[in-house]
Amino acid sequence: MKNTLLDITQKISRTPKPVKLVVENLSHPTYWIWKATGWKFNELRREIQYRNDADRLMVWVNTVRISDRDFIYEEVDDGILVKFIKSQFIGYVLDSEDYIEIKGDIYQQYA
Repeated sequence: MKNTLLDITQKISRTPKPVKLVVENLSHPTYWIWKATGWKFNELRREIQYRNDADRLMVWVNTVRISDRDFIYEEVDDGILVKFIKSQFIGYVLDSEDYIEIKGDIYQQYA
């Protein structure tokens, strides 16, 4: 059975508003790690699995969109980790006062 375009696009719909992250680990030697607890990535249908992983998540630091070269992300049991690569932030240090948010192909697993 063929899926309609509506079926496919509903599966990749993005969160309607950004999700605020909290500090997970700022003392890691390579990354500043932040976490979105209770959020998971949507499973992609076969028809759209060619989508680049970098397109699945957008990240902002203090309202400035961050390039996908500056972070990596990982889905863990209780949420999503965003790991900012320290060497990409020359002259800037992330700390607990920074406002980090994400938006993308994610859903809230539990409230």
